[in-house]
Amino acid sequence: MLTDQTLESFRGFFFIQTLLETLRQPLDRESVQKLEHLPLWQEHELAQALFALQCKSAGLPVPALQLDQNQSGAIPLFCRGGFPWRALPYPKEHAELGRALSLLGYEESARKVAQWQKNTLDHRGRPIHSLFLQEGGCGYPELEAANRQLFEAVGEELCLDETITDSDFGLLGKRTEESTILSVASGCKSGMGVFLCQDGGIVNYGPQLLPVGECSGFGIAGLPQNLKLTDETLSYRTRVAAPNARQTGFSHLKDTGYSGFWLEVDQKITPDMLQTKLALVGSNELDKVALTFFGRGDACYVAKSHKLIPRSLNRYQGPAQPITLGDKVTLDLQEGASKMEIIPLAGDDSFWGADFLIAFTLTGLPVNFSLAFMK
Repeated sequence: MLTDQTLESFRGFFFIQTLLETLRQPLDRESVQKLEHLPLWQEHELAQALFALQCKSAGLPVPALQLDQNQSGAIPLFCRGGFPWRALPYPKEHAELGRALSLLGYEESARKVAQWQKNTLDHRGRPIHSLFLQEGGCGYPELEAANRQLFEAVGEELCLDETITDSDFGLLGKRTEESTILSVASGCKSGMGVFLCQDGGIVNYGPQLLPVGECSGFGIAGLPQNLKLTDETLSYRTRVAAPNARQTGFSHLKDTGYSGFWLEVDQKITPDMLQTKLALVGSNELDKVALTFFGRGDACYVAKSHKLIPRSLNRYQGPAQPITLGDKVTLDLQEGASKMEIIPLAGDDSFWGADFLIAFTLTGLPVNFSLAFMK
């Protein structure tokens, strides 16, 4: 049974994570009745659904849910706050919400959530670990388990579309049997997409406030502006994330500050190539920003000659050159950078499972780069 001290701790927004952890556990009828009088569970979409499940299990009246489901099927989270990280479909919580809706009898809404959730999967049907997720955030096993439980609850088969589009969050992607290209125009300290072939490639990329490796200044922040989307092209304007010590109430979710930079992006995607043109707006201090890529592969080649391997102390610092990851993916930055640095990583769960951090020092605008699969 919940103690009065525990209940008192749920009276602030920054204890939502603790409340969610409590609602995921079996509760007795008296504890559920005590929670009913606290407003906090109404402030988060998943907390609403989990509390309703607790009421159903305890034989209490089930409260009506107040959820806004997009036409695409996604249910944005944190819609009630004015936070930079609001109104995004964070994949693990989104999958949990869909499963809870199914258990509550909202079958049509749950089915739409499951359909949309397939946008977050790669060509193997596995979660794209970096999509909407910050470095050091939700673990891959937890995300995979949440997806599996959602699809099992809804009875959804993993039939994946070749083309991914979503105008609410700015998603554009292409899948083949062996590859996934996905670009995303929204997030919070998360990246701009992936470029994957089999189990390697670029697992994340985006702008980075220096120093390199400090992911508190990595990525984009918020929903896109001036979004234009077709089956092959994506253009948008979004803010560049910045460090911020303000607490969110979630250990896996860090707030973003104001960097002073906006990113204007134009992309074209085909089944075997991504072409990108981007410009930084709002400041001329390019020496404060890098363009970083997180790569996965058994080796990284600079200009097809200099070889780097994961988990080694050998690194590259020098002129910007074309890069090859393993024997699958090439990265070529044609304009906007003169120097680059490649740092081998541990290849563990950090940095979205990447083996290499590749950072380009920007010297001019616009920046043009291409990613391609090797023939």
